[in-house]
Amino acid sequence: MTSRFRRLRWFGGLYLASLAVLALVTFVMRAVLRLVM
Repeated sequence: MTSRFRRLRWFGGLYLASLAVLALVTFVMRAVLRLVM
């Protein structure tokens, strides 16, 4: 039970980290496009 909860929390953290990275990448790409154009 405890290991399952720990694994679930780990996957949740990984999911949040990937979402943050994706948002950061989109923000940087949008800023670069704005600078180029």
